[in-house]
Amino acid sequence: MAITEMYWKNFLYLEKRFEELTRYVDLHEDNLPTFSVEIMNLYLSACSEIEAVYKEIFSKVGESMNFDEFKAEVASLNESWKEFLKQPVTIDGYLQEIYPFRLIIENTEESTYSKWWKNHNAIKHNRQYEWKNAKLGFLVEALAGLFILNLCLYFHKFQLERISKWPSMFGVRTHGADLVPSYGMWYCKR
Repeated sequence: MAITEMYWKNFLYLEKRFEELTRYVDLHEDNLPTFSVEIMNLYLSACSEIEAVYKEIFSKVGESMNFDEFKAEVASLNESWKEFLKQPVTIDGYLQEIYPFRLIIENTEESTYSKWWKNHNAIKHNRQYEWKNAKLGFLVEALAGLFILNLCLYFHKFQLERISKWPSMFGVRTHGADLVPSYGMWYCKR
């Protein structure tokens, strides 16, 4: 299995589990503060995958991830990478667009730590007190971040033209058009 396939399959697996979760907890703004053990497990898994994909993109496999380094490396990317990372992620059935890395790229003060990443670390290192911060809203942002990083890995680093299997829920809005999955292919929806 190619390296990129491994990361992509892990994303698709997490998306499938997320889709199953949304059968019980509707993907609605009112439910974003909802927390559970299942949400926590998906959240921690998604953030772990973000670390792995980040290391692959920046050729840091085997090294630990430091969020300040991540911000600096993202800031040093060429403009096409930055523009891609700033694109809104869409989720089928969810009306809000998600911008998991925009604050980091725009280098605003709020981005010192993206809240979803900061909470992930708090849960990872102090679970018995912090697990209630494993909220649906943070899981949504983490999965959106993982999705967009995987696309960067595929299309920008390895310059691949196709992805074998497309996600069923996640899409990206780029240049005013939605790239959304449909019947195993992506199409542009304006």
